[in-house]
Amino acid sequence: MIYGTPAPRLFARRFSAFVRELNTITVAITMGITTWIIFRWAVPRIAFEGTHGFVEKFVGVSWPFFAVVTTFLFYVIGAMIVEWFEVGAPRRWQGIGYTLHWATEACPLVGLLTTFLSLLTALLVYGEA
Repeated sequence: MIYGTPAPRLFARRFSAFVRELNTITVAITMGITTWIIFRWAVPRIAFEGTHGFVEKFVGVSWPFFAVVTTFLFYVIGAMIVEWFEVGAPRRWQGIGYTLHWATEACPLVGLLTTFLSLLTALLVYGEA
């Protein structure tokens, strides 16, 4: 049957890409949980203050941005592990490379803006006193 041959290949390719992404997400979540456990063990102060208060205190108002970038970094490391162990189909790294470059450029600027906002807030509080 001539018309039926491409369909299994297409299905196998899509299924292989789905399995690759599922493996990547599984590895990323496992690494994130392991990192969280090690971080809570190394810094027990988080358990007393609460995670949100701790992050807001030390990272500032831009903590959601850094949380998204950290999640993406865990995804990229999971993708690298899946690629190294050849657990799924080959991946095109071009889009991931562009996003990593954007994060490399954006994170210092967001940190600088957060520092300026903290300085402005401190000056306003000092001015009111």
